[in-house]
Amino acid sequence: MKNYLKIMSGSSNPELAREICDYLDCPPGRLRVERSANDNIKVKIQENVREDDVFVIQTSCSPAFWMGSHRSIIVRRPPGSSFSP
Repeated sequence: MKNYLKIMSGSSNPELAREICDYLDCPPGRLRVERSANDNIKVKIQENVREDDVFVIQTSCSPAFWMGSHRSIIVRRPPGSSFSP
């Protein structure tokens, strides 16, 4: 049974996702985000994530309004996840 960690980045703060991937020494997941004219968002994951531990990094505000430091990161593991940093 394979058990890999995957980090996917939303569009709000890809730099934060890159820093997390660098810290955890794992490559960022491959996905494509498309926006339509009416602001609908379509996300296409471009790799197999079956049986992987997948985390999506998506902040609720843009980097320009980021308050505080993201030097410490809290990760909540889903039930049954075997990932441990």
